[in-house]
Amino acid sequence: MQAVWVDVGVENPVDLAIDKVEIDPPVAAPVARVRIKVTVRSTGREHDNKLIVALDPEPDAARPADELAVQLGKGQSQLLVIERPARPAARRGGAGLPLVVKLATNDALPFNNMRYATLLVREPRKMLVIADEPKAAAVAARLEVKRSFKCEVLTPADAERLTDKELRANRVVCLFQTARPPAALVGPAGKIREGGRGLVLVPGGKEFAPAMEEYNKEATNRKLLPAAFQSLVEMPAGKPGVAWADFNGRHPVTAQFRNDVRNGAPDFADPATWPRPTPTGT
Repeated sequence: MQAVWVDVGVENPVDLAIDKVEIDPPVAAPVARVRIKVTVRSTGREHDNKLIVALDPEPDAARPADELAVQLGKGQSQLLVIERPARPAARRGGAGLPLVVKLATNDALPFNNMRYATLLVREPRKMLVIADEPKAAAVAARLEVKRSFKCEVLTPADAERLTDKELRANRVVCLFQTARPPAALVGPAGKIREGGRGLVLVPGGKEFAPAMEEYNKEATNRKLLPAAFQSLVEMPAGKPGVAWADFNGRHPVTAQFRNDVRNGAPDFADPATWPRPTPTGT
């Protein structure tokens, strides 16, 4: 007869463990904030410790590691949530960055005192800005600051020379104060419409008035506008105009315009430059 002794450990070990780490959302936009959800569990006795969460390496050298206090009684578990910007991770060109989650003080079972995850930030989407004047580059630069879009600014002539593959790489195309929309791109059978990409139209301000008739004609032929622009209305001094609608603050493109309007910086924030529409054909 042979006896075998198997050591299965103590019945009630003293341990503070990191059970699970989740990142929400799993893949984030460069301007988004991510929530790091960490589940910790206490056994054997009460525990008082700290949870440390950091990227390794941290792209933002000025950002310290996130810390949360962990105070649990025997047999308790807790979900801890840390929110941080995903934007710094975009400096690595969209590659994943390792995330380290650990307890500040180890215990007798160190194997569950540290966990790893990967923070994924997608590449900025491409946006094509077509403009008659190079000042559109300033708009593109402001969007790139947010790192949600990578912008290229071209004249209408240069844009029409793009291959189908080059054009398809752009998720959004913006006609920025373009008096004559290029037919090959935005016509009823144009490349942009065929590809299902987003199209943004930005008319000009006072300097746009001489080209308004031609713009209405071209935009109507291309079926780009639900109504034609009739005139620019000069509001009396001190009397606010009425905006058609506020810019959506939740989308990275319109959020930048919304901030500009609130700061009063661009010409389109001036009610005197707001156009008065009239139904097409009247």
